[in-house]
Amino acid sequence: MDKADFAHIINSKWARNKFARRVVSAAKRYGWQGVQFRCHHVLSAESKGNFTAFLAELSNLFPKKPDECPFAISLRIPAWELNIEHFYDVPSLNRLDSIVLEPFQQRYRNAEVVSPMFTMDHNDKQWAVDKTMKRWIRSGVQPSALILQIPSYGVSYSKNASGTWVTTFMSRTPMCPILGKFKAQPKLFYDAVTAYFMTPDGSFITYEGELTVDYRVRYAQREGLGGVGIFTLNSDDHDGEACGRGVYPILHAPTSFVVENSSEVVTGFVCSRSVQRCATQVEIDIEYLKFWKIPDGGWREIEQVDELSVIPCT
Repeated sequence: MDKADFAHIINSKWARNKFARRVVSAAKRYGWQGVQFRCHHVLSAESKGNFTAFLAELSNLFPKKPDECPFAISLRIPAWELNIEHFYDVPSLNRLDSIVLEPFQQRYRNAEVVSPMFTMDHNDKQWAVDKTMKRWIRSGVQPSALILQIPSYGVSYSKNASGTWVTTFMSRTPMCPILGKFKAQPKLFYDAVTAYFMTPDGSFITYEGELTVDYRVRYAQREGLGGVGIFTLNSDDHDGEACGRGVYPILHAPTSFVVENSSEVVTGFVCSRSVQRCATQVEIDIEYLKFWKIPDGGWREIEQVDELSVIPCT
């Protein structure tokens, strides 16, 4: 869906309401208990008011029942968008269940770093988690509404057969045996708070280790954020054989560092304070338009539903 198609929906009260009702219908049909929208690429300053109205309409369509887990509505916003107030009504953002900082890549020396915590080499043009979080908070976003995502995947930066440097995303399943083969001792990019390893052939692999997960969780606690999430479950070691640390080691790692009176730490593809006890949330991704779910812990594509793209998690 491009900006023109999105504008056609969001700027028409009738089409906007129809879209909201389709989300509700799908949520009831499949038993979702939360949705997360990834649609910043089609938003504009002109659509700000109507998008705010859409979120309010969607929220009103879900009745609040005291004996049931509340339905959660959240947004995923890219780190490079520092001027968040230009595209979103900040008071309305604070009424959402959560605002998730979308993971991103940043080049550093001969490596690709996923979601560096701080700018590297003191380069103010680089994106960093802390830089974006602080800017959003200065714009009026409540820290307790913000969710920091921890990438479960690694990134390999290596030369291909033609000598061209290429970036490859690696799940834990192929990555852990490589680290084990070379008996890799993790080193750290300290500003990025990312572990890395260089293979004998000169490839750089960056990834999250126990120390970096520990720091990211403590950062969320220190800054009073709403919690942390894992991005994504299907990149973690789902059967526990590749990394030898049990099933979903990255998913379970944050809970090892939670201290008393800390901010809530919620793990899962989508993380949310108020739906911590709930079973399923989904992401509505305006760009990719696919429909997924997790049956018995696995992933498979089951169908495409109009223009809704949903990637659920438990």
